[in-house]
Formats: sequence, structure tokens, C-alpha cells
Amino acid sequence: MQTVEKRIESSEITNLGVNLPNWMINRREDALTRANEIGLPSHQDEEWRFTPFRNLLKHNCSQSKKVSLNQKDIEPFLSLCSRDAIVFVIINGFLDESLSMLDHGIEGLNVFNLQRAIKESEENVNRVDSLISNSKLPYFAALNKAVHQDAVLINIKRNARINRPIHLLNISVNTSQEALIHHPKVQVVAEEGSESFFLESFNSIGDGISYTNGVTEFLLEKNSRVEHVKLQDESEENYHLYWSNIHQQNDSNYKGCSITYGAQFSRNDVSSFLDGENIECTLDGAYVINGDQVSSNHTRLDHAKPNCYSFQVYKGILDDKSNGVFNGKIFVHEDAQKTDAKQSNQAILMSDTATVHTKPQLEIFADDVKCTHGCTVGEMNKDPMFYLRSRGVSEDDAKALLVYAFANEVIENISNDYIKNKIEEMLFKKLKRK
Repeated sequence: MQTVEKRIESSEITNLGVNLPNWMINRREDALTRANEIGLPSHQDEEWRFTPFRNLLKHNCSQSKKVSLNQKDIEPFLSLCSRDAIVFVIINGFLDESLSMLDHGIEGLNVFNLQRAIKESEENVNRVDSLISNSKLPYFAALNKAVHQDAVLINIKRNARINRPIHLLNISVNTSQEALIHHPKVQVVAEEGSESFFLESFNSIGDGISYTNGVTEFLLEKNSRVEHVKLQDESEENYHLYWSNIHQQNDSNYKGCSITYGAQFSRNDVSSFLDGENIECTLDGAYVINGDQVSSNHTRLDHAKPNCYSFQVYKGILDDKSNGVFNGKIFVHEDAQKTDAKQSNQAILMSDTATVHTKPQLEIFADDVKCTHGCTVGEMNKDPMFYLRSRGVSEDDAKALLVYAFANEVIENISNDYIKNKIEEMLFKKLKRK
């Protein structure tokens, strides 16, 4: 049995049913040592003080097994992206090759599962793994690195323009009475001069309880461009833990957008290291929660070199007894002169019992910079609600319209119109689901 809080033994690495070379076993054991040394976070940790640990840790979990689905099972989730999308289906952390587009000869795109990556792309695995030492991994990311059973490695070749969206379709499947935990892992290398768009969606099948502990890592080489939309709409019985690490080199552009609708508890950690000049990094996010859902969002931007720009907008819409957290960190290192960093966090409380906790953090060690942050939390404005109701608009529709207008600053920045429209439709349904 594996629980999210127990000490994991090194023997579990070699009992995963995965053939690993010695160098990878050693690296996993180092990550496991890191996880066991720092231990599971608690309310004493500042960044976890609002986490409902009683609910998060109440289930004993078994490691997820490989599950087979057919095309009909995944059809509802495929509609999240246009029909020309390049789809990779990840079920309980395993890449399903039969449902994925692996052998269609897409120019400029190479994709590997864990076993193929070890055999054919060890260099790329090392390029991503070496970006952050095990000693700096947070607990759940270290746990993922130690015990993940499969992975997806994507290589966007030099100067390739992937004109079709790449859909990373994650599905949690649990139809049993036993809680399951799985560790999906994605690594993306965007080589020099490349351009690509990713939709990473998280969904669930079955009424069993699942824990998703996902890690996605991006390496953006010189002058590459990546747009990454993460959409989480898992069952509200599930628990979602996610860490994304982005490493950017000179003249690269990363544009990220995180949308959270589902899960009983979700935590999104996004960290970007701007390791070059003339870099642009955008981290946007919106979470829409109700009932007793909890959504915890944490960002970290490290400006390490001069002449870089970053922009963050996070918006929360909270109803019923839901609880939201936003913690945004910006670190401007000593050499990062001419940094321009902006951060904005806003939340609407749609009930008297909803709660939000927000904490912007700026640590600046350079003297020629422009850094700003702003935070507003309030109730929905009653005047526009009265205006819409007086013209025959129902209360649910009026709320949905006003919340859409509020969240639109985040959603409208998504460049793919099809995906943007789908996310808007889901937003309306979420607001009217009572």
C-alpha cells in the first residue's frame, strides 16, 4: 500500500514493473531521499497552511495500474480540442500508444514513452532532469520523480513550427472502492527557434477516489515559443497535485494559462526560471470553485538575467463554502537589471461563506527594475446584476455573464479560438451547476 504521507522505501523503485538503467535508479533514489528528508508538508509550512490535510490524507492509496480504454470512452474528452489536434492519451499516468498519435510522421515532432526515451533519447532526458537538482524539488515533485511508472518525452525539433495543437489528455480511471494514486510525468524540449501549442487536460472516469500527482517540465531553448494551456476538470471527489517547472533560455517566450474547475482539492505550482536575456514569460490562471472545493495556486518567477519581462494575472471565482489560495513570488536576482515584472490577483466571492487567501511576494536584489503587484478581493457588483435581471435575464445566466466578463482577461489571451470557446462553455456550465 502507498499513502500520500508514509515514508517510501527505496525497494519500491525497483518493484514498479519498469526496467530502468542504473543511472536512472540512482537518480530516483536521490529524489526519494529528498522526499523522505523534507517529509510531507504540514500546516507549519507557510505555503501549505491553508491546506485541508485532514481530507487530503484520510485515504490509503494503492499505486495505479495500467488501464485500457477504447475510443468511445475518451470521445467526450477529445472534444476539448479541434479535430486536427495531435493527441497523446495518458491514463493513470501511462501513455496509451493505441489511442495516441505516435507514428503519423509529424515533421519536427518526436514523442517517446519512458522505455523508448531510455533507449533512444537518453540525452534529452538528461537535458531536462539536470535543470533542477533533486535537493530543490518540493515533496510531491520529488515523489513523482522517484516512483512514476511511465512518462511522455516530447521533443520539438530546431526551427519546427507545429501548427496543430498538441493535446496531452490525462484521464484518471477508478471504478473500485479503493483509492488510487498515480504520477503522470511530461517533459518537453523545445529546441532553438521552434514554436508549439499545448493543451494539457485532466479528466476522470468512475466514482472511485483518485489522487493525481503530476509533473510537467519545459525546456525552452534560444528563441523558442511555447503556449501551454492547462485545464483541470476532474471529479470533485478527486485530489489534484501538480507542479510545472519551466526553464527559459535567451529570447524565448513561454505563455502559460491554468484553468481549474474540478477536484475536491487542487494545488497548482508553477515555477519559471528566466535564465537568459530578452525572455518573455506569462503566467495566467483562473479557478472557479463551489461547494467545499479548495484550489491552491502558487507561482514562482526567477529573473536571473537582464532585460526580461514577466506578466501574471490570476483570477478566482468562489461560491458556497469554497476556499481559494494564491501565492505569487517574484525573485529578481542581482544581475537581472532592466527587469519588468507585473503581477495581478483578483477574486470574486459569490457567497458570504467563501474564503480566499492571497499573498504576493517580491524579492528584488537589482536596482534598475520595474516591478508591480496588485490584489483585490470583493463581492459581485449588484448594479450590473440588477440591470440584467430587469431585462429578463435569469439569475444563473446573469451570474454567468458577469463572471465571464471578470474571467475574460485570462481566457481571451488563449490564442487557439476553438479551445478558448470550449473553456468559455465549461465556465458557464460550472457557474450554473447548483
